[in-house]
Amino acid sequence: MIVGLNESVQFLIKILSNFKKYLDLKEIELEILNTYNHPYLEKFATNTSNLLVLKSESFEGLTPRNLRGRNSCKESNEFRLRFSLYFLSFILFKAYRDSYEIICKVYEHFLEFLHENRFRFEFTKELDGGSYLLLTYYLCSVSNLNNDGLLGVSNMHANMCFSFNQIFVANIQVLKQER
Repeated sequence: MIVGLNESVQFLIKILSNFKKYLDLKEIELEILNTYNHPYLEKFATNTSNLLVLKSESFEGLTPRNLRGRNSCKESNEFRLRFSLYFLSFILFKAYRDSYEIICKVYEHFLEFLHENRFRFEFTKELDGGSYLLLTYYLCSVSNLNNDGLLGVSNMHANMCFSFNQIFVANIQVLKQER
């Protein structure tokens, strides 16, 4: 593989960080967290009322035949990362209805963000010897949006949150390019 598995998750986090900047323009506060456990089992050490939690589920297409792609395994990789996104809004200061409305808006803005980017995100990674990697991520949902309702998940200031979750797939294409 020319890009590592953990590194491919880090590029996905960059996409979510860009979404956070997108929400900042709309004056909605959001924190992004990456977890390896189920987020409903966590106590989040955050003061933010809105969280977007990424949980990597699986990697698909990692057999040598699938990784090869168009050229050799050293020049290109194509594989998929299946992940879940959890949209959490903690109830602060008894703002029960506001928390639910905010989490709905965060999800709606996430769909706008994906649509405005045509569900496609590109990155480059510099390599030694004057070459670089061109990474292209194509995101698509593979499940319905699940409304998990009010849950007993806590952060620094609240012990209840509204939660939505949805499963996505990132189709990842990595091409080694020469300058």
